[in-house]
Order: sequence, then C-alpha cells, then structure tokens
Amino acid sequence: MRPTYAEINLSNLRYNYLSIAKKVGKKVAIMPVVKADAYGHGMIECVKSLRKLNPQPHYYGVALLEEAMEFRQAFRKEKILVFGTIDPRYFRVVLRNNITPTFYEIDQIKKFSNVCKRLKIIGKFHLEIDTGMGRVGVNHAEASDYIHWIKNENDLFLEGIYTHFATSDSKDKSFAYTQLERFERIRVFAKKEIPTIKYFHTANSGAILDIPEAYFDMVRPGISLYGYYPSEETSESIKLKPVMSLKTKISFLKTVTKGTTISYGRIFKAKKRTNIATLPIGYADGYNRLLSNKGKAFIKNKLYNVIGRVCMDQIMIDLGDDLVTTEDEVILIGSNDQQKFDAADISRLINTIPYEVCTSITKRVPRKYVY
Repeated sequence: MRPTYAEINLSNLRYNYLSIAKKVGKKVAIMPVVKADAYGHGMIECVKSLRKLNPQPHYYGVALLEEAMEFRQAFRKEKILVFGTIDPRYFRVVLRNNITPTFYEIDQIKKFSNVCKRLKIIGKFHLEIDTGMGRVGVNHAEASDYIHWIKNENDLFLEGIYTHFATSDSKDKSFAYTQLERFERIRVFAKKEIPTIKYFHTANSGAILDIPEAYFDMVRPGISLYGYYPSEETSESIKLKPVMSLKTKISFLKTVTKGTTISYGRIFKAKKRTNIATLPIGYADGYNRLLSNKGKAFIKNKLYNVIGRVCMDQIMIDLGDDLVTTEDEVILIGSNDQQKFDAADISRLINTIPYEVCTSITKRVPRKYVY
C-alpha cells in the first residue's frame, strides 16, 4: 500500500469545538457543520468524537440528503439538518429517518405538508431567509407572509429559522449588520406568531469570531471547527488548531546534474547538481496542480521546495545536498516542532481558501485518526 495518508487529529477537533463553546456561552446551542465529509476530515469519525463532549452538539449540519442518510445510518438519535434542496420524492425518506429539511419556497412546504398529512405525522423543518446572501432563501421582505401561512398548518412544526451571512469574514462588516437587522425584525415577528420556534441561528465561523450579537439560540461552526479562520480579515478571538495533516514517504531518490529538467513542461531546471525525491501523491489526490514549483514539504524539521509540474500521481522535491531515506516521513500539510505549512499557507500560494484545500483531498487518500 502507498504510504500517503491524511492524519486527522481528533484531539485538536475537540479542542476547537470546546473553545467555540466557551466563546459563545452555555446558553447557545452548537451545530457543527459536517457537510462535504466534514470538510474532508471524515464525517463519521468526527461526529463520533464530537458527540462525546460536554456540552454536546444540539444539531449537525449537512448540505445534501445523501450526506444526511450516511449520517443517519451511523447515528440514530442525533439531530441532522439538511441545508440544501431536497426533491419532494424523498420527503417520506426524510420523515421516516428523522431528518430535518430546510425550505425556502412555498411549493416545497405545501408538498411536504401533503406528505405529512398522508402519513399522519407532524413534519419538522427549518426556514431559511435570504437577508442578503443572494443564494437561496425566502426573500426577507416576504418572510412574514411565509410565517403567517405556516402558523395555520397543523401538520407542520417550524423548529428553526436561519440566514447566512455574506460578509461576516470581511473586515468591513457593515453589510453583515444590515443582514442582522433584517433577521432580527423577522425573529421578533416570528416569535410572536409562532412561540414554539426553538432555534434562530445565523452565526457561521466569521460571526462566531466577531459578531456575538448574531449568536441567538444556536451557532454553526464550519471551517473554524477544523482549525482555520474563515479569512485573514477576521479576528483570532478563538485559538484554533488545524485538524488535518497530509503525510507521505519518498518513493524514489536520484541525483541530477546542473541543467536537468523535471516533470511535464520542463518548468524546473536544476541550477546545480542536486538530489531529487519523488513523492507518491499528485493532483488526483487533491494536491493542487497550481502548487507546481510552489509547494513545500517537511523532512526532519527542514522545509524543501516542490519542483516541476505536479503530476496526477507524483510530485518531486529538491533536497539540495541533503541525504534522506525512503523511510523518512514527509509532511505536505501540517507542522513540525519548529515550523508549519498548512492549508492556510497553501491557500495564500494559489489564491484560494483553506476550505478548498481541505475538501479537495480525495477519497483516494486514506484518513488515519489520532485520538
């Protein structure tokens, strides 16, 4: 078997969760967002670790019904909210598996209500309000009409109402506060119309860090749970520890002479005699091709450059005059005792975000869990 793997430090995951819980306070529920296989960290193992903590998560959030079904097969009692659209053909599946859907169109809600009537059960759901994200959700100006209509449907239980910030991770949070004001007006109206609503929630990672007014009844930590700040413009009011490291070992060593070119396109040319190591990982594993001639790797507490074009299954690093062996551990994302080169550092190099770096590590890379 190839020695490439992603190491998931569940101790760091628990540390981040408990730090978030301390920040928001005991009265605020927490919904860990575990969509996209827990941002590439492995949903099932992450939830197993989180569900043992005190305070326990009140809910878990996913994007897809498929993710919710995978979750439900492993965990029978925990609450799971689906953020994305669910085809009405699967409403029976949702209800029978105690999965909470999100709705933001009246036709969706009516079809859900009809299924609830046929099954003679009360259907629980959350309503998403578009206060300015411009993606999905009931337009905030129409929210009162929706709430008034839902109030009169005896087979529906509106358990929660939420919105999503567009700029909570920006230095200028003026629009985030505009969204917050819109949501607060809806919240006040909804509480009067339907006092049984249990959760009002708005705060993603950026808002957890910087907008305590947005905590309401529940917060939804995503990238912060996995050890990264949502941008370089948020505060670092919670200390976070990255959860994922990407590791491998050298598959081939050679010495090349001055002028030797490496990999596709010959974009690297040796300036002197040097030692080259080939690593068994490439863009098919989620190691981004944009890291060609840019990536870094640790061996024995020393940082080396990735050279040449990143291939589908292999990359090369320049060792200079150093001697290493095929038994030495290589860290491509992570840290050692002295330095770090993590998903945030990679995202700066290739103009992306840590979210993408973590979620891009493919299923071809096995996850190994450190408890």
